[in-house]
Amino acid sequence: SLDPLEPTDLAAKLSSHLKRLASPALAPYRRGRELSPQVAILHGMPSVRLHWLNDTRYDGITWVNRQTSFQIEHGTMARTRVGWCALLEDLGLNYRFVTAANLVDGVLHESRILALVLPRAIALSDFEITAIQDFCRGGGLVIADCQTGLFNTSLEERAEPALDRLFGIERSDRSTNLAGDSILDAARKHPVPYPPAEPGISAAGATPLRSPGGVPILLQAGAGPRGRALYLNLLIMVYARDRIVAPERARWLRERLEPHLLHAGLRPRVDLEYAPESPRWPVESFVRRDGDALVLALHLNLREGGTPIPWEKILAGPDTRVRV
Repeated sequence: SLDPLEPTDLAAKLSSHLKRLASPALAPYRRGRELSPQVAILHGMPSVRLHWLNDTRYDGITWVNRQTSFQIEHGTMARTRVGWCALLEDLGLNYRFVTAANLVDGVLHESRILALVLPRAIALSDFEITAIQDFCRGGGLVIADCQTGLFNTSLEERAEPALDRLFGIERSDRSTNLAGDSILDAARKHPVPYPPAEPGISAAGATPLRSPGGVPILLQAGAGPRGRALYLNLLIMVYARDRIVAPERARWLRERLEPHLLHAGLRPRVDLEYAPESPRWPVESFVRRDGDALVLALHLNLREGGTPIPWEKILAGPDTRVRV
């Protein structure tokens, strides 16, 4: 049995790091305040519930196996949310999650948010729809990936998808939108690193920037003097995995999205340039303000959902070196 007065091996290994975190040298970072987020990610439980229902509809009696550990690897909504977090972090942008209640409180306008992300926001209330439209028309950038606004928060299908007009799209077929994770395999036939999510979409006022296999992706629509709406029509739920095992695929997505963020006024708090010989493991920056000083922390950011991290390869290889 374990001696309650003796530290475990893990505690002993962590102790030196914890002492360093508590040391006077890192006091400026501990008391510093994070800079205001530039991006908001909408999180809605109705969308979570509906995607879970879609993911499990063919599970039969095995649906009880979908516990948290299983969902991290197989849940389409959870993987998409992790993918968006990793994508924004790789672009050097700080973000916060917002809920319908936050929208009611006017958080998009009071917090100086420049962009709003709707990760597979399949179920939206009428108030959320109005708030999203107002934010876009007021000069903000709204980005959706797929399956947006098809249902209300009672999980009733809408006669017309709520935000299609804002994004400048129309749909000839909505039945393919509910196939859960299986749409990833079906979409892989298209010649792009991240496959189209909804083959029944066409432009109706938006400008499609690419159309692999005849399916438009990256559809851009204007909405006011500066506001814009960008509908990706892409499945990005494997991004967090790709940035570790297929970095070229991940870079393709970043390069497609970054110009739209720059146009909306978003800028990384810190520019990181990798040394030529350095392995390009993702590095995340944390910036805090301590009085007049900016305090910066960097760490290897291997957010990966259910993908095993190749720690042996990382530790055996050269250090990741970046110029700040």
